[in-house]
Amino acid sequence: DREIMAGGQVDVRLPISPRHDALDAIAHGINVLVSELSWATARMREAQAEEEAGLRAAVAAAETRSSAMLKALPDLMFVLRPDGTYVDYHASDPKLLFVPPGDFIGRTVREVLPAPLADTMMEALERARTSDEPITVEYELPMAEPRFYEARIVRAGADRLLSIVRHITEAKHASDLSRDLAQRLIARQEHERQRIARELHDDVSQRLALLNMEIDQIAADADTEPSRQRLRKLSAATGEIATAVHNLSYDLHPSRLQILGLVGALRTLCADTSRA
Repeated sequence: DREIMAGGQVDVRLPISPRHDALDAIAHGINVLVSELSWATARMREAQAEEEAGLRAAVAAAETRSSAMLKALPDLMFVLRPDGTYVDYHASDPKLLFVPPGDFIGRTVREVLPAPLADTMMEALERARTSDEPITVEYELPMAEPRFYEARIVRAGADRLLSIVRHITEAKHASDLSRDLAQRLIARQEHERQRIARELHDDVSQRLALLNMEIDQIAADADTEPSRQRLRKLSAATGEIATAVHNLSYDLHPSRLQILGLVGALRTLCADTSRA
């Protein structure tokens, strides 16, 4: 019995003789202790089983959440080693992959991607390996139709890197379209400003100049000094208006911009400002 109890079986009981002597009392005490140990062991096993069941349930719930999140993510995900070897991947839409998984898992970036892009990606992986911030790379893949992607690379452990890749072809086309529309709008606005400036300079300014000359002629022919003074003041006011119209025409479309170009016009403007 001692050997059985020493082996870890706590459900063994010592026999009690009819004599009820000191040995029997000791055996009874041991039996009571064995009963308590047996109960405590059973409770411990139950608690351990409950804890294991709780852990299994928590792991299963976490796996379910992770699986649902991965299914919901439209992005591609790649796990790589620092040397650029593809270790694992996730793709909710396999059509977005450059090559099938069997052609890149276990192979390096330089073996899979076009040479110029591979150099860029390896440089980004190296920077991500030593950085606490995500490294972003935007690139184009030569597929049946050119596709554009944006990769955000972060460290995922001592010897792993995680690359989350987003398909941005539609967004890039929309951005290019918006940029084209903006350029056309700016060109149209510039054309309209040039037209207004030309009309102010060639039409309104010329009319004001003729009006000013007519007023000066009338002032010269006036019979009285008060009339001549009033006409001279009117001529001066007309000249100020003509100058304002000329300046407005220049501000709308500086002739320097058309003659010298943007860089030359800016240099001239800086020089004029410095002298002022």
